[in-house]
Amino acid sequence: MKTQARDMTEGSIAKNIILFYIPLAIGGLFQQLYSFVDSVVVGRGIGAQALAAVGATSIVVWLTLGFAMGLTRGFCIHISQAYGKKDYHLVNRGFFVNSVGATYDLTPYLEENNNEWRDSLLAPAVQSGTVNDQVFCIPFRTTCTVLAYNKTMMEENGWEVPTTLEEFETLLGEAAKTGVTPLLTPGNPHGFQIASLVETFALHYMYDAGYLKNNDYLTGHYTDVAKEYAEAGARLRDWVDKGYLDADSLAMTREDATGQFYLQKGLFAFVNNNELTDLEKNSAEAGFEIGVMAFPAPEGTPTLLHNFGVDGFMVYSGTKYPEQSARFLKYITSKDVQQKFGNETLSVMANKDCTYDNANQSEFAEIFSSAESYRKNYDYSAGDIGSDTGDLEAEFLSDPSETPEEFGQKIEDAYVKLLEENGK
Repeated sequence: MKTQARDMTEGSIAKNIILFYIPLAIGGLFQQLYSFVDSVVVGRGIGAQALAAVGATSIVVWLTLGFAMGLTRGFCIHISQAYGKKDYHLVNRGFFVNSVGATYDLTPYLEENNNEWRDSLLAPAVQSGTVNDQVFCIPFRTTCTVLAYNKTMMEENGWEVPTTLEEFETLLGEAAKTGVTPLLTPGNPHGFQIASLVETFALHYMYDAGYLKNNDYLTGHYTDVAKEYAEAGARLRDWVDKGYLDADSLAMTREDATGQFYLQKGLFAFVNNNELTDLEKNSAEAGFEIGVMAFPAPEGTPTLLHNFGVDGFMVYSGTKYPEQSARFLKYITSKDVQQKFGNETLSVMANKDCTYDNANQSEFAEIFSSAESYRKNYDYSAGDIGSDTGDLEAEFLSDPSETPEEFGQKIEDAYVKLLEENGK
């Protein structure tokens, strides 16, 4: 469907403002109508006390919204100025990049005292907030998709934890013979973990091709990826044909996969490392013990983390207090603060000197310390590229007539289009 955009910088200012205001006013009226109906339903359906409770808590909602709106107003100033100058490339670069004046380059503070602060943090965590060798985001704790497995089932069958992709494939084949789903891989929505699987396969092939460390790749400017994604697609289809994945993976949601895992209908499942508390609690209630591991790489290839990232903090580049901001960030990434938070949440923290008593938490920390991560940090707006490629990966799996080569070319075309529209 074609959309029509009104250029507010051309024509009558009064007319443009009125035409812009009318839909906003209509939306405001509907919002007030919603609040009125909400009050009637709560007051008459539940009672006066419930209606009073809604009124008493509404200030919290408005305070939260006001804070968020205040932040967006600051970002909008810079974006609006760039749009008014018709510098669309600058508009598309997004708020993560310092050139639009939204985030502060914290690299000098990390490098003080011979890199003292940087060296206290996990290198992959720092890399997650780095664009063109400038650090814009200070990591607080890690977040990554990894594999959880039914440790009890492994021990009962005499299976060893695989250390290479070749060993993993052999184990998946053995598990398939027992009637369980070897690898629970939900594909709903947008391909979801099926997309993660394809991306991980592609990473292995791209590592072999030797360009993962290329800055053009890391900033989203390298698009010659058809061959590697074709190989990844072929491997995905082979795994499906061999029964390593559930036949209904495309329709499976995250909740479906989690439920099957706790019912012990699957051996491996994709999880986020910050779900560890719930994973251990729920599996114990289901009567089995879990273990965790990174997705294994082929023999001779280091462990590669597809979507390793962080929960972190950035500083607005217009701040008048950069020194104080840096000191605060140093404090919350200090070992004492990080250790306390990690102990209470079973998170793997950004400070590499933290220690962990929980076995699975410690395993995560070891993975993140030793594995390699080549996460893309686009220096322009990436739009919905993750969902777009995920849909292509799901479509490939659902259409047996599509060849891996055609699939690989579609993925490359999607990246080429993204770069042409939003990149340099």
